[in-house]
Amino acid sequence: MKSSNNNNWQKYLLDIIKFAIFLGLGILLVWLAVKDFSPKDIEEMKTSLSEAKYGWLLLSCCFAIMSHLVRALRWQMMIVTFAHKPRFSITTLSLMIGYIANLAFPRLGEVTKCGIMTKYEDVPIDKIFGTVVTDRIIDVLLLLILTVTVIFLQFNTLGNYFIKNVWTPLQEKIGYLLVADNLFPKILVILVAVFSAIIVWYLARNFKKTSLYQKILNLVKGVWVGVVSVKEVSNMPLFIFYSLFIWVMYFFMIYSCFFSLSATENLGVGAALACLVFGTFGFLTTQGGIGAYPLAIAGTLALYGIDFNPAYAFGWIAWLSQTVLILFAGLVALGVLPLFKMRNEVIGIKGEELKVGGQI
Repeated sequence: MKSSNNNNWQKYLLDIIKFAIFLGLGILLVWLAVKDFSPKDIEEMKTSLSEAKYGWLLLSCCFAIMSHLVRALRWQMMIVTFAHKPRFSITTLSLMIGYIANLAFPRLGEVTKCGIMTKYEDVPIDKIFGTVVTDRIIDVLLLLILTVTVIFLQFNTLGNYFIKNVWTPLQEKIGYLLVADNLFPKILVILVAVFSAIIVWYLARNFKKTSLYQKILNLVKGVWVGVVSVKEVSNMPLFIFYSLFIWVMYFFMIYSCFFSLSATENLGVGAALACLVFGTFGFLTTQGGIGAYPLAIAGTLALYGIDFNPAYAFGWIAWLSQTVLILFAGLVALGVLPLFKMRNEVIGIKGEELKVGGQI
């Protein structure tokens, strides 16, 4: 029992450390962005925020809600392939609670929403976690496709920036290991690779003999069932439509926000696509995108001729509208969820009623 308590404390401590690191990084980025602001810059920021047309932000939130609802439908389609059809209400509520949990700790949302679905819908935890993995893989693939497409279509605006700040530094790092004069890094990489392979082979050979190996293997098999569930969906065209629809809604979330500020209201579709791509990467950088998202948006809009101050203000407006929505919807979901019966209890009650009626 004492060992279990120690493990729990270690887990909590690790979660707190990770949260502090991500939050700290976000705060650092905010400080780096505003530390050199003059009184005039601060005044311009305040003016941009005060003159914002918040009706457009409400429209942006409507697009966000639609994306969340369709994501719940898509998730439901994958779960049906290996379990009974979960209630759409529970699927949506667990999704929103997962979003708010991710604001608190990295990746906590994935565990939370899987736990809720297991509790209320009696779905195997390992298999449903596999569907979450698939969900993330699909989003990453679509993001990569969108990134390449946006850079290709707007190469004059984004291509040169990407080559200068991303591709060239990456080539220089890789090239350092490939040039003939640098034999030591090459030899070091080869030795590390060989040594790692030997260790992995030795551990795997002996690990297969343990009972823990069988438990992990069964868990992996269960997760894999959830991962490949996408192949078994009953309506693949509809599943693909849902996947594309989610990102279309993400686009309109950004595009509608453009009309909230006079500095950005004349920007076109290309700028909105660029903000969608680089803003998403900003969300992945820090906890909930704090600090990184507004900075990524400001840097992107600078490529389209928008001054930093209004661009940075726009980034904060877009981030706040999405974050406030997640907080509000997540808190409502937390309050509403206990009102629903757990699936196995509902089935049990119906079964008892049928028995009393003499029908089974």
